Amino acid sequence: MRWIGYSRLPRPGEAPTFVQGAFFLYPRAFALAWPWNERIRAKDDIFMGAVWRAKGVSMLFEPEARALHPELPLAFHPDRIGERALDQDSHIYALMFDSLIANPDPRRALAYETLGFMASAKLYFRRPSWAVRFLRKWVGGHRALLADRGYLRAMLAREPEAR
Repeated sequence: MRWIGYSRLPRPGEAPTFVQGAFFLYPRAFALAWPWNERIRAKDDIFMGAVWRAKGVSMLFEPEARALHPELPLAFHPDRIGERALDQDSHIYALMFDSLIANPDPRRALAYETLGFMASAKLYFRRPSWAVRFLRKWVGGHRALLADRGYLRAMLAREPEAR
């Protein structure tokens, strides 16, 4: 994860902070102890990466694996940028969960809040309607994290049952 809160490929020998993918293999005990967060609509890969790193779980992956998304360029079409702002609440929620609760790092949290905000604002402040949607979602993500902090701390305190 870059300091602006957006992903990059891991460097050779570097452990990833999260893995994007549709297929994950992990023990059932992990799913019971640390369930996927249904409280956020997106960025669950970042969220679960934070949980697993906090618990010392190694994330193994095939560095050469790539998914094919023929429709992906449409997601980055200028007319659809406003729709992408809809995920900003989940994005800041996952980033702040990682940097404040799961793997506390105040410098990283501050970077996400400042550099991440500016990187996103550079895109979403091009149109007033996008800016309003982005700001609402950014604030909403912080509010949701604050509301969920007890649940999140309790979830992190659980350990998987040995079978």
